[in-house]
Amino acid sequence: MTARWVGVIGVVALVAGGCRSEEKRAGTPSKTDTSPTQAPGAARGEPVEVVLWHSYREREKAALEQVVEAFNRDHQDLRVRLLNVPYDAFVDKVTIATPRGQGPDLFIFAHNLIGEWVDREHLLEPITQRVPPEVLKRFLPDTVRALVYRGSLYGLPLAFKSLALFYDPDLVPRPPETLDELAEAARKATDAASGRFGLVYEASLLYFTAPFIHGFGGQVLDATARPRVAEAPVAEALRFVRGLVRAGVVPKGVTSAMVTSLFNEGKAAMVISGPWFLGEIKDGKRYGVGLLPAVKPGQRLKPFLGSEALFLSAYSKHKDEALQVMLALTSDEAATTRLQVGRQTVANEAVYARREVLADPVVSAFRAQAQNTVLMPSAPEMQVVWSSMDTAVNQVVFGDVEPDQALADAQKKVLADIEKMRK
Repeated sequence: MTARWVGVIGVVALVAGGCRSEEKRAGTPSKTDTSPTQAPGAARGEPVEVVLWHSYREREKAALEQVVEAFNRDHQDLRVRLLNVPYDAFVDKVTIATPRGQGPDLFIFAHNLIGEWVDREHLLEPITQRVPPEVLKRFLPDTVRALVYRGSLYGLPLAFKSLALFYDPDLVPRPPETLDELAEAARKATDAASGRFGLVYEASLLYFTAPFIHGFGGQVLDATARPRVAEAPVAEALRFVRGLVRAGVVPKGVTSAMVTSLFNEGKAAMVISGPWFLGEIKDGKRYGVGLLPAVKPGQRLKPFLGSEALFLSAYSKHKDEALQVMLALTSDEAATTRLQVGRQTVANEAVYARREVLADPVVSAFRAQAQNTVLMPSAPEMQVVWSSMDTAVNQVVFGDVEPDQALADAQKKVLADIEKMRK
């Protein structure tokens, strides 16, 4: 077992051994009996239905449906019913419907809202006592660590998400290793006459700027949930990005749809995006995926790492049955299907040792990038950082406000918002 795993398993084991009362406090008021008693319908010979909400589309959706179909085929007394909820409405729907008894037993989402859903909404059921520590060894350590909040485990990981560098090999023969190489490759590939840009991404958003912030040695939120945005490394990162924009190699005002369109049309030599972008590249388009470059040797840009997980609702009436589903859908077998059919960057470590996966350069690139990331904070305080920092990024990168001023304003605003939130 690696040193990284010793740390994760140690935390979970400690929680399981001595924090049962903390889990009871952290979860929603226990309105349902979670002991393994006979479920409603079982006495009548009817299968117990576990409802699972997700927002997957296209290949990811097809892969999940295939895994669930196999589970239902093998379990006569238990059925999983999938409900696809549009991503833009997902958070509101889960937050509003669940306490009213109209929500799912299980749902799939990224880990970053755990703090909000535990501290403020009380939607999540802690599962530390329900999952044997050996099960957690299936997964990449950081994908589990992301799901531990205030000493309790709140989900099982399905996949990890992080940004990486997509490139068009007809315009950029190989991914640049350093920021200097990135700037030079972007400059050479930019052609104003044809509307082609060297590097295209949503540069107005903190999420896409975070790799530069971390790469230059800055941080957004520290371990105590205090914002650290008004510091020199953050300002230095924004100055670098502003230089790319002012050099004309990064376009202004692009949306995710525009990023896809430009890349598919050969008008974006390089793109910063995540594994979801794989499903948006048109058939036949040549592309490669590489690590984000380094500020200097040994100091790569580091995007946020997100752990996409299965969460158990604290309001579920079928918690034991739902746990069976969680364990099955996060198995190595299910993960292999989700990787091969859905092109997901799955959380299961063993899958990456398979010969066909090792031979897949795209999957291998995202697996390598996962080793150069910063775990996205799941504390509620992070939720008030996004909008203020998006504003600061825009003011600096696309406007005329100096980084020190914009970031000082952002720090002040975030601290004030955090104070209001905590009252």
